[in-house]
Amino acid sequence: MRDVLPIAYFEHLQTANWHAPEVTVSAHEICDRIAPVRQRLENQMPDTETLMSAEFILGFCSDLASTLDNCNQAGFRNSEAWQSFMSELTIEFSLRETPFSENGTYILSQLFSSHLTTLRLLTSWLLVDALGRTLNEQKLSISQQGLGLLLTHLSNGGSPIYDVEDMRGKFPDCYQ
Repeated sequence: MRDVLPIAYFEHLQTANWHAPEVTVSAHEICDRIAPVRQRLENQMPDTETLMSAEFILGFCSDLASTLDNCNQAGFRNSEAWQSFMSELTIEFSLRETPFSENGTYILSQLFSSHLTTLRLLTSWLLVDALGRTLNEQKLSISQQGLGLLLTHLSNGGSPIYDVEDMRGKFPDCYQ
């Protein structure tokens, strides 16, 4: 399950700020430790509404954080705002009728930039991958070069710009 190695490396760099260097988990170890959490998600694969609920996302992020011995408690900045965003998204863009390249872009950007408090990229990427799988999309993959491009695009997707135009129609192919 090394398909998220570039994202694991990003999270490794993030966790170096939380812990003393001697307890920082390597990118390869992150991939190994999260494998059972990912497997549970794939085995239980909830419907899209459950998968995108604040409660499910918070539980999934908490599972990842505990697996990685992350001291920071997983959470949402505002779970009501997330539910409002998802309501607007499903009303404006039906998840099954709008291309995944658009829905995935918006959801990934919002989770990463505005809603999650810890393991933001890892949690966002894995949940959007799971969402894609419920919509019969291929498994997401990312390269080292793709990670840099993704982070550049995500920097525009958050406050105060909220512009994901650079990602629209290109997600997820341009990150492979």
